[in-house]
Amino acid sequence: MPQGQVSVWVPIIVGLLGLAGVIAAQFVNAWRERKRITLEQEYEGRVHWRDRRIDAYADFLAAVEDWYDAILRLETANAIDGAEDGPFTDEDALQARCREQSKASARLLARLDLISTSEVCVAAHSIRLNLREWSGEVESGRWPDSRAGADDPSAGIAEEFDRLLTALRTDLGIDVDSRYQPVRHRF
Repeated sequence: MPQGQVSVWVPIIVGLLGLAGVIAAQFVNAWRERKRITLEQEYEGRVHWRDRRIDAYADFLAAVEDWYDAILRLETANAIDGAEDGPFTDEDALQARCREQSKASARLLARLDLISTSEVCVAAHSIRLNLREWSGEVESGRWPDSRAGADDPSAGIAEEFDRLLTALRTDLGIDVDSRYQPVRHRF
């Protein structure tokens, strides 16, 4: 080969190396895109289930608070039995409201059992059990006479509610501040 000339194989090899580089770059780019899509789908899935848990938790808390309110009103109605024209005189409606909220909390508790942590489930079952016991006593008209010397089922509800809120916040990744009390906290 004369001096100053390039072998025919050099441009062919350079071209093949360039082609291999382009193909390798496409494979790397496709791998990165697949990984990005997978991570994006995982994130969307976590956000979806977090939103579902937030909705279920809020619904359960609302049902529990409404049930608590109905029990308090029924307890007051029983205490002022025979009073005329007061805000608490419709005991049948309050008893129906207590039963309705008991059923609602049971349905919502089933949702919590499916999508929440064991700590949330234990706390939710505990507060519902206390409310159901107290509600039964109040609805039957035996409250507070039947509890002479016994534990007051309404006494532990505030602690149970706080435990439930702490479990909910922990599950949702919200910083748990033990000094925080929601404005609507009536227990």
